[in-house]
Amino acid sequence: KIKATFYQNNSSGFFDDLLAARIDCAFPMLASDYPDLVSQKMLTHRIGVVLPVEHRLSEHETVAFAQLKDENWILFPRSANPVLYDEIISCCHQAGFSPQIVDEVSPRQRAVALVACGAGITTMTEQRKHLCLEGTVFRLLRSPQPSIGCFVCTRKAASHPLVPEFVSICLEVSKAARGKTMSV
Repeated sequence: KIKATFYQNNSSGFFDDLLAARIDCAFPMLASDYPDLVSQKMLTHRIGVVLPVEHRLSEHETVAFAQLKDENWILFPRSANPVLYDEIISCCHQAGFSPQIVDEVSPRQRAVALVACGAGITTMTEQRKHLCLEGTVFRLLRSPQPSIGCFVCTRKAASHPLVPEFVSICLEVSKAARGKTMSV
């Protein structure tokens, strides 16, 4: 018998839950460095920017980091995803500026709501662009193009015989999805 329960957490929260055996499998944005956990990369998510719909760049298909140097940034707390946080800051530095961070909030829906209110701009993975509210738009970032991985993570010692099979299916599906996006 299999029971699937879906909930949102950050990567470190998923790792804690796996180590405490509260869950058997997770899909974090970071690979685990815990010796008792195994992480396998499934996908790479491209990162974009959420802008107010009336923003001067909202009509562009993509936005270069350098075009955002004078913006107020609403990020997530670094502790929620240090790899992605550092990637975004690094991309800003590569574009010649340090972001003016006016707030750090979680979850991403809260950041999008702040964008809709005109408080600044935020970043988000392309797969979450459906979270944009009325009054906001999502645009992919470029120059440089930031990205973050999506992993499937389990305990090394599987708690159930179906866990390795489930992971294998997840990896096959992600491989097929990558093939379709590459050929489009």
